[in-house]
Amino acid sequence: MKITLKTSHLKSILEVVKKGLGSGKILPITEFIEILFVDGAMFVTSTDLTTWVTYKMPYELPLEPEQELSIIVDGNKFHQLISKTNVENVEMELKGDVLLVKGNGVYEFPTLQEEFPDYFFQELYSKDSINVEKLKKAISQNEGSVATDMIMPCLTGYCVGKDITTTNSIKMTISKDVNVCDNNILIPQQVATLIQVLEDDEATISVGEGTILIDTSNITIFGPLLEGIEQYPNLDFIIQKKFEGSVDINIKNMLDILERLKIFSDPLNVNGVILDFKEHFISVYDHSQNNVERLNYVKKHKFIPYTLTVDIRFLEELLKKTSGSVATINYGDSSLIEIVGESVNHYLCLINDGED
Repeated sequence: MKITLKTSHLKSILEVVKKGLGSGKILPITEFIEILFVDGAMFVTSTDLTTWVTYKMPYELPLEPEQELSIIVDGNKFHQLISKTNVENVEMELKGDVLLVKGNGVYEFPTLQEEFPDYFFQELYSKDSINVEKLKKAISQNEGSVATDMIMPCLTGYCVGKDITTTNSIKMTISKDVNVCDNNILIPQQVATLIQVLEDDEATISVGEGTILIDTSNITIFGPLLEGIEQYPNLDFIIQKKFEGSVDINIKNMLDILERLKIFSDPLNVNGVILDFKEHFISVYDHSQNNVERLNYVKKHKFIPYTLTVDIRFLEELLKKTSGSVATINYGDSSLIEIVGESVNHYLCLINDGED
């Protein structure tokens, strides 16, 4: 029984599925992918036993009704071979416990003779017609504010509902009106990363007991939800803050300044950058105040003279996660600043009290 696929299509499939592979150091099965033929379709699946990624497409094999063909091969090696194949089609044939792959040459892949891991999902509620591009953009924007330590495990995830919120207690990001679900849930980083492989314009998101299933016409992602949504901080008091000063800046120009001033920063000491808001520009100093550059405003909404200090790395990370060429900086609060971009609001705590 021979299986023929366009090489370009198989490359695209494996680029998606490889994102779900595990390391295999403890559980070797997580290095493998399953190629399953059943009910007139082909399903290619990878898993790290926490999350599953499946790519599906129509493909007819001469199988009996309800009969299936499962081929389990080393996912990394299979991906590496196909990525280096430059003929138009790839032909596969199962002979005993070996998969023969014919491309530029003929290659043998031993198959694993065991059942591929599956998951159990029982839906509690779902929402159709999620805008995939809006969701992917929001996750990318919010990534810079996700906590990377386990002091509060719930902060290592994305609080997803009408908006998407992330915070590590120093940085906070809100992507507005993504409209994923009516009740807030916590999506862990590994699931959020996998969402970036989705190709369709729309998706259905289904929530189970501690699990989530994201489904499109050709890709399905299954994974866990993070516990602790009840402990996730209520950040309304930050969102409702009023700022006395507000100016627009060119994002690239500020990032270029920060890149140069980082040369003089000390990651082991106070890794700050000083923003001194003047009438027509910001004076941007390194923390020693020995090095300075000037950044002219693109637009001045409300001006007050003010000086503050923030972490140079955190400011850079948030600006890099702000789409568009211009961002609004709202300032004048003694504890934080707000950076507003297209459909996103970032908040960054000050290193000092920010007073003159």
